[in-house]
Amino acid sequence: MLFSSRRPSLARPARSDDSDVPILLILFLGLLLVGLIGGGFVLFTWRRAQAQREMAVEMEMMARQDAEEARAQAERLAAQAPQQANAPPAVARQAALLIAEKAQTLCEKGNVNEGLLWLARGAEVTKDDAEWRSFFVANLAAWGRPPAEPRVLFRQAGPVTALAAGPDGKTFLAGDEKGAARVYDGTTGKPVGEPIEVKGGVTALAFGPDGKTARVADDGGHWLRVEIATRKPDGDAAEAPGPVLAVSFKPDGTGVAVGLCERGAWFTDGEERENLKPVTKDSPLLSAALAPDGKRFLGGHEDGRARLWSLPDAKPLGPPLREGAPVRAVAVSADGRLFATAAAKSVRLWDAVARRPVGRPPRQEHDVLCLAFTPDGASLLTGGADGAARLWPLPRTEGLSVERLALWAQVTAGAELDQDGAVKPLTPSAHEERRRRLAELGGPPRP
Repeated sequence: MLFSSRRPSLARPARSDDSDVPILLILFLGLLLVGLIGGGFVLFTWRRAQAQREMAVEMEMMARQDAEEARAQAERLAAQAPQQANAPPAVARQAALLIAEKAQTLCEKGNVNEGLLWLARGAEVTKDDAEWRSFFVANLAAWGRPPAEPRVLFRQAGPVTALAAGPDGKTFLAGDEKGAARVYDGTTGKPVGEPIEVKGGVTALAFGPDGKTARVADDGGHWLRVEIATRKPDGDAAEAPGPVLAVSFKPDGTGVAVGLCERGAWFTDGEERENLKPVTKDSPLLSAALAPDGKRFLGGHEDGRARLWSLPDAKPLGPPLREGAPVRAVAVSADGRLFATAAAKSVRLWDAVARRPVGRPPRQEHDVLCLAFTPDGASLLTGGADGAARLWPLPRTEGLSVERLALWAQVTAGAELDQDGAVKPLTPSAHEERRRRLAELGGPPRP
């Protein structure tokens, strides 16, 4: 055959492995460089993190040392005689807190006499701190007398869901779950005139400064101003997006209110709905009470704590009060110095500055649904599920000097605290001398 169908194979140039060497070398060097840079970065980051951890540990140790030193100094101050303690205010307050814890523990465990001695020591240590001294004086007056017995102010057919005391301390408002708010005469315990009617269960009440007007709020988000004499609304009811928990009057007669909504809670400073401002919380709000200045409110929360919040920004102010069960009712005294909380059948009185309990909890037989202080701060009102409103006398502290209280505690206990905080029995002559001096200062404090 002259022609073949098979194509001749073409000769290919020979391939040398030497041509791959530069590429491999470049790749190797690149990987080495990347490894060095990455390793260096990792090493730098690790060393930096280690240095930060070491610094944090060192700062924590220094903070612990400072805290331990401050606590030790405070404990020395708490044990020493106040005349020999010349400590800065911060240390004095720390000592006051330690004394308060010790005294409260002793009193609640039944060792009231020694607890009184420590309360007196606290009053002496804080003699230049009016707020903390007031706390110790109030506790001395509370623990140094028999448990308070309440007076049933009045009774109504259903549970008392809201309470308010008039400026004269003789007229009271009480709400029920059917939408009626009644005016009661505190002397006779009888209702006066016809009730004030609202659309839902009454959740909050407040008297105006002159005692002639009142605010009534319900669980449907309505709140209105009412003339006490006529029981007629003064204008239309204001509407809110949820139940109203607290109402109050400002000096100019306008209203302040706190309530609930889907997003948490709301606050208003005025009558119009447009003034509503949302205030959210970290735990569901169950109850509220406005402070006298209208710029703060005490909230009772589902997590068993009561917290003081600023308005309108709703920032927490100071440590919470720890009840241990959902706080269904709260109250703030007219001077802002005392708080009251209720969780089921438990009611507690608290010092607003120290944020610690004052005295023993009042004995209750029924769930407490609402609380209110009398304007003079002498009594606490409780509204129960049994339909009764009870008036609890509070410890009187007027005219009680630190010296008088300290002598009273020593005479009562028959002992005193030495400079090391140990209980030292009084000799008969020393006991008689203190009794004589106490009589000169006015004798034991009256209930």
